[in-house]
Amino acid sequence: LSPPGTQAAAALVFLCGAAHAPRYWAGLSHGLLGATLVASALCMLLGLALPARAAQARLAAAASALVVTTVLGAGQVLGGRFGLPDPARLWAATLAPPWLAGAAAAAAALAALGVVLAVLLGTGDRDRGGS
Repeated sequence: LSPPGTQAAAALVFLCGAAHAPRYWAGLSHGLLGATLVASALCMLLGLALPARAAQARLAAAASALVVTTVLGAGQVLGGRFGLPDPARLWAATLAPPWLAGAAAAAAALAALGVVLAVLLGTGDRDRGGS
């Protein structure tokens, strides 16, 4: 991806984290709340790290973002099937509506995959994509 593409991917990953932030804290178990906060904060931090100048740092941030956003998106789709504790309550507690948070996770995962492929194929490792 070109630098604007990397910046767009970074914005999508950051927004995915913001969409999955808990809107309220009451009624959620401490473990569930902690996991939600960690995933949300990790997405936001990875979104900030994605436009790194060094190709290795950009690859690490993009690969991590790919994993986290995929897990968030898959958790929404498959949460009830794998015994997550009350997934409906968790998704109702996100800052964005569940359909929007899921769409943000899918878009962020695809954008992160694009950055991973760009770095691996060598199209994004010239030091022209600064912050």
